[in-house]
Order: sequence, then structure tokens, then C-alpha cells
Amino acid sequence: MYAGHLVLGDGSSTGPVGDATPISHTYTGTGIYEICYLIQELDPDSMVCWEYTHCDSVYVICDSCCLDYDLFCQTVMNATVVTVDTSLCKATLLIGNLPDCDVIEFINWGEGPNVFGPFMAGDMPMHTFSGSGSYIISYLAVERDPLTGLICFEKVLYDTITIVCDTCVCNMPNLTLTQNGVNYQLFCAQGPPTPVIPCPAAQVLISGYFGCVTPSGQPCFGTPVSWSLSGPNGLALSGSTTNNVQIIFSAAQINTPGSYLLTLSTLCPGAMTPCVCTVRWIQASPLPFIWTKPRVFLQGPYVPATQLMNDQLRVGGLIPLDEPYSDLTSFNHLGGGGGEQTTSAVLAVSGSNAIVDWVFLELRSAQNPATVVATRSALVQRDGDVVDVDGVSPVAFGIPADLSYYLTVRHRNHFGVQLGSVSQYPECLATEKDFTNLPPEGFYAHNGFNPAQRLIGGRYVLWAGNGRIDPQIKYNGSNNDRNTILAVVGLNTPNAIIPGYLQADYNLDGVVKYNGSANDRNILLSNVGLLTPSAVVEDQVAR
Repeated sequence: MYAGHLVLGDGSSTGPVGDATPISHTYTGTGIYEICYLIQELDPDSMVCWEYTHCDSVYVICDSCCLDYDLFCQTVMNATVVTVDTSLCKATLLIGNLPDCDVIEFINWGEGPNVFGPFMAGDMPMHTFSGSGSYIISYLAVERDPLTGLICFEKVLYDTITIVCDTCVCNMPNLTLTQNGVNYQLFCAQGPPTPVIPCPAAQVLISGYFGCVTPSGQPCFGTPVSWSLSGPNGLALSGSTTNNVQIIFSAAQINTPGSYLLTLSTLCPGAMTPCVCTVRWIQASPLPFIWTKPRVFLQGPYVPATQLMNDQLRVGGLIPLDEPYSDLTSFNHLGGGGGEQTTSAVLAVSGSNAIVDWVFLELRSAQNPATVVATRSALVQRDGDVVDVDGVSPVAFGIPADLSYYLTVRHRNHFGVQLGSVSQYPECLATEKDFTNLPPEGFYAHNGFNPAQRLIGGRYVLWAGNGRIDPQIKYNGSNNDRNTILAVVGLNTPNAIIPGYLQADYNLDGVVKYNGSANDRNILLSNVGLLTPSAVVEDQVAR
């Protein structure tokens, strides 16, 4: 009589069993198992006469590993999915029912270094992102031979996710229109008057950022932007761009004079209605007008460290909407100038294009540099650009183009400056003249007694302190400009501070001060010389 006991190699056993009895066993996983069986011969009294133990190693395959690459790929794709939790700015790779021989070796979350596993069925690796955006997540899946541990198959899988970590809102920007190297600001919805683009028409570039931003102003992520342009004669164009808007219109597309309307649209994630920005500009008719865009710095508000002027008159709400020069006897408007008006919206613009004050432009005869042909009151920005009353356009003179003139820029309490030779002003072309650097024409010198402008920090600025609006800046003596300050604060109250849009406010900070910090008297002293208070500075504009 024989009896047998089986040890199955996975911690389980069975028996005793009789002769020729089949034995079956289910293993829980792929692997190599050592099966041992004990054979005994028993006597009639069930006593062991002898016994023998025999062991065999068996390789049990429970999954179809290393057999089919396509099956491996399909299994991995079915078992993995990326989920996004926008409230936590987090993504999770959920790993479902993978065979024991399949694992995720590493994950790249689209930012930062790879994260190495292995990650197996049931694992949920996750990552918290640094900010909103679109990310490409990649992860490597491998299948190994359960017996040797060698890789049979591998595949890199990709998922693209868009994650929003902040509340995104519409961004209503100022776009820029560039033509012939000149920039014009375009304002979404309500804003300053529509800029007029000089003729002849040339290629136009519309640029700027338009899209969705966080409350702090940071871009959330890319969203497609669609645009449409309408214009004269039934013009209708459309297309798409990115949030970093770059739209080019050829001269042939916009050569008809008239009003042009550009509408941009994008949709923030989760929003029900799109963000819409509508900007306008006017292409000027080919009229025989002169267009010029000078650049000039006023010494009083100029800050060398920033190469910008302060705009304290604007911030204090002191700049008048009506030009001031028609009320000053030393300024005479000619050739259609005078009575210019701006708007509150223009004066609301801040930054480097904020308005500093009104200035007075003159075009003078090529035959006689002292003879004024035409004038315009215009606005000067913090960066020195002189613009028309809309705050963006070049200054237009209604006199014949294609002729040569002297250009002069003057101010109500600074000396003026005049180009040293005539310049031609072509029809429809905005001619730029930079008085802050030495131009090719040089500066006109009436008598050369002193430089036409003062040089500060490498930039030329108009001499400040001409309170009497005459050809001399004086600290002492008769008809001096120091007494102009005293007349405002009071001869017996020199420490008084008088606010307003005043002729004696030489530094244009909105107050007149004779003593104390940031007083207006020190500008006079710095110009005539601290050790030479009786010296005189003379205006070099032709007279």
C-alpha cells in the first residue's frame, strides 16, 4: 500500500493521496515553484516500511507575458489614465489592472525631472504643478520575462493635459499698430480717440498680448484667438493667431482711406461667453498735409535715472483739456493752429506714454528761420514723444507738404529748441525728429552764448525756468525768473506752497515752492550756476 504527501512550493500542501490519484492546484501568480512529494509503503498495520522524497521545479505562467507586443500595448493603454484636479493644481496617473510582468518604469510630468518607479497595478503616482498651462505627460511602460527579469517589450505613452490653477479672466489689453516704424496704441472697447494713420498706406503689424490672465495679471495658458477685420468698400478679412498677437495686413489690404475695425475673440476655460476686444484706426486720405512726431525732454520733470519725465501735473488732474498757449501773449498761433483740445481719456493713460504737459510746435520758413509759418499745440509724453491731441498720432500741420521748414518746439516755462537747418516733410509721411539726441541738422544757435539745450545724463533737455517767457533765464537782476516764484508764494511768505497749473512751477510737480525740498528756485540756480548767480542763459531759437 502506498501513500503520498505533496508540498506545492507556495506554502500549501496536500495528501495523503492514494495510488494513481490525479492532483491539481491553482497558483496565484507566475513563477518557479519547487514541488516535493513523499512516497511511503505501509504494512497491513499502516506502519511505514520505507519512504522516498522527490522534488521537481516547475515554471508556472499565469499571464500571457512576453508573447504579443500589440497585446502588451493595448493592455497598458487600457489600464492607465491621467486625471486632473484643478482645485489642487494636480494630476494623477491611475494604474489599473496590469499583469505582474508589466510596470511603469518612470513618468515625466512635463516639468521637472523624471520620476522613477517602478509603479504597478493599483499605484496612483501624482504631481503638483507650478502653475497653469498645457503639459505633455510621458511615461514608459515595460514588460519583463518573469523568469529572467529581462525586458521583452517597452512603450512610451503620452497624454496632453491643460491645467488651471488660478481663476482666469479676460485680459483687455492695449494693442500696438506699427507702420513705417511708428507705433500707435489701440485701445479695446472704450478708450482715447481713434488714432489716424498717415498716408500713404503701408504694411501694418498689430501686436500685443490678448487672452486669459490670473487676477495678478499672469497669463493662464494659450487659448486660440480668432480675428476679423472690416473696413471701407466692404472689406472683410478673418483669421486666427496666438495670445501673443502678430497680425500683418499688407498695404494693398488697407490702402483705402477710412475707418478700420479689428475684433479679436478667445474663450477662457470654463467661461460661457468669449473675451472680445475691438480696436479701431483710421487710414488718412492723401491730403497735402505735413505730419511730424518730434521727441523732446523738459528739464523740469526729467529724471536721468529712468530717462523719463515725471507726470505729476497729470496725476494731480492739473493739465487743462484746452491748450494753454492761446492765452499767453508770447505765443502766437498761425496757419490753422490754436484751440486744440484733448480728452479726459487721453489724460488717464499712465506709464511711459502718459502725458506730461502741452507743448507748442512751429514750422518756420526755409528762407527766414525767424518767420513762423504754422503752429500747433500738442502733447508731450513721459518718454518725450510729442503727439497730437488723441494722445497717439503724429502732429498734423495743414500746410503744403513736400517743402522744407525749420521745426521748433517750445514750452510755456522752458526755452524752446530749433533744428539747425531745414528739413523736408514729404506728403503723408510722419517725419520723426529726436531733439533728445543731437540730430543731423544740429540745433539752431541764435548767438551761441550758451548751448541750445542743456545736456543731462547723455540726453538733451529744454532749459527750465523761463517764467517770464522772454529770451533770458535769470536768477538775479532786473526781470529775473526768481521773482516769478516769489510773486506766487508771496514776498513775505517764502515758505508757502501754492498748488496749481502755474507758470512758476518750473519742475512741473503741480506746486510752486521757493524754499524746501524740490523747490523751483534751485532749477534756476543749477542753470545759471551756483557760484555765478548773476549769470544769464539765453534762448537760442531764431528771433
